[in-house]
Amino acid sequence: MIFIPNFKIRKTKIWTGVVIAAVIIVILVMRGGGPAETYEFMTATRGELVQEVSVTGKVRAAQSVDLQFESSGRIALVNYKVGEKVRAGATIVSLENQDLQAAIISAKADLDRTVRNLNSLNDSSISSSLRVDLENAKINLDQVSKKADGDLASKYSIAFNDMREAMTEIDTASVILEYIRKTYLEAKNPWDNNIKQRQADISFRVQDVETAFPMINQPGLVITLALYGQMDLALQKLVGATQSLRDAFAYLQEQLQTNSYLVTSSTDRASINTEATSLASDLSALSSAIRGIADQDILNSKNIADAQAKLSTAQAAFPTYEDVLQKQAALSSAQSQLRKTLIPAPFSGLVAKIDATKGETVTSSKVIASVISDSGYQIEADITEIDISKIKIGDMARLTLDAYGPDVVFEARVSAIDPGETIIEGVTTYKTVLNFVNGDNRLRSNMTANVDIQTNKKDNVISVPQRAVITKNGDKFVRIKNGEIVQEVEVSTGLSGKDGFIEIVNGINEGDQVVTFIND
Repeated sequence: MIFIPNFKIRKTKIWTGVVIAAVIIVILVMRGGGPAETYEFMTATRGELVQEVSVTGKVRAAQSVDLQFESSGRIALVNYKVGEKVRAGATIVSLENQDLQAAIISAKADLDRTVRNLNSLNDSSISSSLRVDLENAKINLDQVSKKADGDLASKYSIAFNDMREAMTEIDTASVILEYIRKTYLEAKNPWDNNIKQRQADISFRVQDVETAFPMINQPGLVITLALYGQMDLALQKLVGATQSLRDAFAYLQEQLQTNSYLVTSSTDRASINTEATSLASDLSALSSAIRGIADQDILNSKNIADAQAKLSTAQAAFPTYEDVLQKQAALSSAQSQLRKTLIPAPFSGLVAKIDATKGETVTSSKVIASVISDSGYQIEADITEIDISKIKIGDMARLTLDAYGPDVVFEARVSAIDPGETIIEGVTTYKTVLNFVNGDNRLRSNMTANVDIQTNKKDNVISVPQRAVITKNGDKFVRIKNGEIVQEVEVSTGLSGKDGFIEIVNGINEGDQVVTFIND
């Protein structure tokens, strides 16, 4: 039995309708029923989606930033004085760096040339001509290298013949020197040991030559590259042995002029003079051989270097994309070296300190300048580890201050993020500093700032309220209206934006009716 309250009913159509409606509701309640589910929809459209990290921070008095060079050098320019305003990126002080500027110009020209050459390869006529030049350069280098090897081998062959002749002359002259010593000197001037001492020195030097180049006594020896080093050493030692023997005969010639009685035979006198002349001639030939080898080495190095330069030029006409990357890296390196000679302002502000004089030599450890932020204040905020990964230096932010309410908006930029964490009430955070874009005399230390940091932005994307996305077993779905039916479709999400919206990468299309709320 259904209980109907005892209403006092006017006999009007309106109250009759009210009573009927009340009866229906009571019946539904008594039967456990209720109104059917109703949905709120939105139409999926494309637009801009901005990701923000919202934090609360404090306005702090800005600290001076001490600046110094990354390298040592001499001060070239001091562009600002203490108290002057400086914009972000402006060079406050610079070192002498003309050579680095020239290196950048050269690297830039090299990069441009490589890019032009790479583009020119699309022209078949130019490509064909360049290939001919390349082949000719390769052939030229090969010919120059072979000629250099042949010319140097010829010089060593000549030197070997000169060495053989010198050794033969040393043997002959040594026999005559021994004969003169025993025949005349020991008999007529026995107290003079000069020649005997010289003979011992000569014998030692000859043994030294044979030790350095054992094959010196092999007639018809073919001189190869492997023997060049031994011959160079032996040539120097042989010059010493020949010179020593030549000095011995020069001593005899002096003795003949002052003591003619020592050698009575005219034939022996002639032999002394003949051997002295022959030894001088061999000494001259050995010295010429050494100079010839050295001069040929220098000439070969120059000719090969010239041929290699021509080949490099020809090869440079066939650059690859990797060559372009190398040239870009070289330019970046040169620019990096130049930056080490500059002290730029890290942000717009006031120069608080200058400790530099033009012409002064400074080291990288010396503080040269200090800068404070333009307004004299900055914002410090502790950002959780979940959000810090989204933020980078240079991100823009909009903020309000509790002191001035939500209608007064300021702009700031992220200027620093502490690499080390700070634990606040058991939560890992990272101190982040933001500098005001414009100075404002309304700022005061310790004011509370409500900061929205823009960390990412996408254009022309489909986004829906976060509440429209449901998760089941790790998969994500949204409900869409298909005719009179509401059905679930699986989606992939992307960027989470401000105001509770999230990017839908795929799964729904522009124009779909997406369920955003269900009234049970």
